[in-house]
Amino acid sequence: MIKPIKKTFPDRASIDFVANLLDPYDAVNTGVSEYADLPGDRNQRELFLRLHVYLVEDKNFTRMKINASELVTALSTNRTYLFEAVKAVTGKTLQQYINHLRQEEARQLLETTDELIEAIAAICGYNSVRTFYRLFRQTYHMSPAVYRKTVSE
Repeated sequence: MIKPIKKTFPDRASIDFVANLLDPYDAVNTGVSEYADLPGDRNQRELFLRLHVYLVEDKNFTRMKINASELVTALSTNRTYLFEAVKAVTGKTLQQYINHLRQEEARQLLETTDELIEAIAAICGYNSVRTFYRLFRQTYHMSPAVYRKTVSE
């Protein structure tokens, strides 16, 4: 069952998270520190922040079967507007944004647990370990095993 969201917006944690998603140069030079400073128009920012809360609360981004149709229903919007809002605020596609959340979760798990890398891939919502490795390498320029070894030293 799709759980509707109920949080008021904007909250400080969501604004800070979005500011960190942006290119660091852009975030500093555009002064992203307040809700109104986020990219996109007011409606796009609100929709994106609702999406962010929906994905992060209860870690919905870790579900392997999460899809745009479910998100559209949960957020009471349409597919096109959701895609446009995510792109306007983050510069990423919806799937890239979900993968970003998954990569951050994987990075934290690699740093703080001894879980097998294959288990971390599954915990983070990847149904393919190969995809997890490929995306992790693209993001962090090293394999998950090397990353874990580097941070543990």
